[in-house]
Amino acid sequence: MSDALHQLVVCADIERSGSIRDTARPAVREGLHSLFISSLTKVGVGPLLYHKEDRGDGVLVLVEPSVPKARLLGRWILEINEQLRELNQDRRRPVRLRLGLHCGEVRRDGAGVSGKAIDLTFRLTDSDVARETLAEAPDATLVVIVSDWLFTDVVAGGGPYIESRGYRRVRVTGRSVDADAWVYVPRIGVPTGDAGNAKESAKDNAKESAKEAKPGTEAGTEREPDGARPVETDAPAEPACAQAAAGTVADERRTINTEVYNKIGRIDRVAVLGVVKNSSIRAADDE
Repeated sequence: MSDALHQLVVCADIERSGSIRDTARPAVREGLHSLFISSLTKVGVGPLLYHKEDRGDGVLVLVEPSVPKARLLGRWILEINEQLRELNQDRRRPVRLRLGLHCGEVRRDGAGVSGKAIDLTFRLTDSDVARETLAEAPDATLVVIVSDWLFTDVVAGGGPYIESRGYRRVRVTGRSVDADAWVYVPRIGVPTGDAGNAKESAKDNAKESAKEAKPGTEAGTEREPDGARPVETDAPAEPACAQAAAGTVADERRTINTEVYNKIGRIDRVAVLGVVKNSSIRAADDE
């Protein structure tokens, strides 16, 4: 038995594989293995940098520690998704995958590989939440589910091609597992109706855009909430003589109704203030 290595564990499982005809299985399996080899090679991960095993209706891949995990969680996920779409173009029934990823200690022996990291990856891939997420995205060909550790340590930090805002936190329970995980549908994001990170980020962006687009936010023109002190503007102050003569009447005219003020544009505001100022001066002269 060899020493344990800390490796990225990837597990893929075909959706509804039990309904595939026996005569069609060889072609589907061949296509799946070719898909992994081609997509990994495309992002610079050659056959010497990973160990691949057949799992009947799926594939197990262990990536060497020297390969940056961010490369697999970024470029490779998008690459395998695009190649899977191309593979399905000529198929009457598309192949759809659940893809689980985790990282941990893995041991190798004469019979193969073992480790709790592998067990958890299989549990994530086969979880109800992974199945349901793919079922809720009929236009997708791939759903990704990663462990909480992998999301926190790699995905959340971002990087080239890593779409961290498309992930949604979920809870995976059953079959000897009770753990947080994160699901993601490449290039589609979280299915409609789920309150995921992408939706919250969209709300934040909308709020920021609204704040930037709000009229009258230049220096000196920011309005006060309704019922607060009179609105201050950068219009010229009234002459001291007019203020003294007009007294309370001029003060009331200068205090424009806040509700009306909020409904008019900046140019109109300045014009209204000018009318009020001139009226106050005339009032002072009449008195």
